[in-house]
Amino acid sequence: MSDASVRLSLVARVDGIAAGFITARADFGDAGRVEPVAVLDTIGVDPEYVRRGVGHALLSQLFAVSRRPRPACVVGPETPAPR
Repeated sequence: MSDASVRLSLVARVDGIAAGFITARADFGDAGRVEPVAVLDTIGVDPEYVRRGVGHALLSQLFAVSRRPRPACVVGPETPAPR
């Protein structure tokens, strides 16, 4: 991980109970790439909280936290990072 990267771990709580989590990396550009990119490592939602907006809230918070500047895209484990 370069100096231009930040690791992120977020937990969603519903009534004080951990309902989901997300881990990601925000790359703010290096090696000639100036666009920031958020790389999603893992997202998980407790089955009891599925379809209640937990995953959406986690992704929204990921963008809010890594918006400085906002990533150009989010890359998942099956999608290659843009070059």
